[in-house]
Amino acid sequence: MALNDLLAFESLKFDFNASKLFSFKTGGRVKGYFETSSLKELRDFIELLEENCLKYKIIGNGSNILLSDNGFDGYLISLKRLSSITQISDLEVKVGAGVLLNSLISYLTNHSLSGLEELVNIPATIGGALYMNAGAFNREISNNLTCVEILKKGKIIKLDPFDCAFFYRKSNFSKDEVIISANFIFKKEQKETILSKQNDIIKLRIATQPKGRTCGSVFKNLKNIHVAKLIDEAGLKGYKIGGAIVSNKHANFIIAEDGCTSYDIFELILHIKKKIFEKYKINLVEEIEYLGEF
Repeated sequence: MALNDLLAFESLKFDFNASKLFSFKTGGRVKGYFETSSLKELRDFIELLEENCLKYKIIGNGSNILLSDNGFDGYLISLKRLSSITQISDLEVKVGAGVLLNSLISYLTNHSLSGLEELVNIPATIGGALYMNAGAFNREISNNLTCVEILKKGKIIKLDPFDCAFFYRKSNFSKDEVIISANFIFKKEQKETILSKQNDIIKLRIATQPKGRTCGSVFKNLKNIHVAKLIDEAGLKGYKIGGAIVSNKHANFIIAEDGCTSYDIFELILHIKKKIFEKYKINLVEEIEYLGEF
């Protein structure tokens, strides 16, 4: 592939320090970082990478990814410019994959639409939230979904929720399926009622979740079992490896302190998994995704 082929994409940044893109603010460099608001340009860029067998990763807000200290031998493609919100009907809204959950929730609140209050302050984009079926307080992003548009092999395809096989913190979107937009349906509610519910959720988050450089819950909860309780009972609150520490406020959160590396976090995750298996014979499964070699 001629370098000129990539140079045609003006927003592409080569040899990019990608640590700032992710919640932990750790990790190394990537071959390139690309973002665009044009579906045609997005399609052309992905096709060029695939034709030349180059690695790439689609990212949203980077809140659920741990990037290797050695970086990623490929290209990061951000969808944050796909940020439109369009009201289709009184109750249905079409949302670009790059829209932040909080931005959508603010829009819904201003239009007296209810349905996502439980997800307030989750630092994810719509695309990322759908990919992992983000949820909280018995509400999942897929509950309000009516359809999803994806880009696959150069074509835009519309899927209904059944096609996506949503489970707890999981969907069946493949790596070559790029979520570009989604339609959701909501219900009418008084704005004051919506705001009151949001405020209750926010207060609960503040009371139970730590601040700092964290990706949120590190491990998936088990059926009828909160992983934080297991980690706490195993005496791991406050346990530290390098600059990575298990939160004293919520044991399923890892905080990256000054000087923390991705490898510190990775080693701490392995240590937690080892201790929980030794004590309970339970294999914990990460919510976070690893990018690059560990």
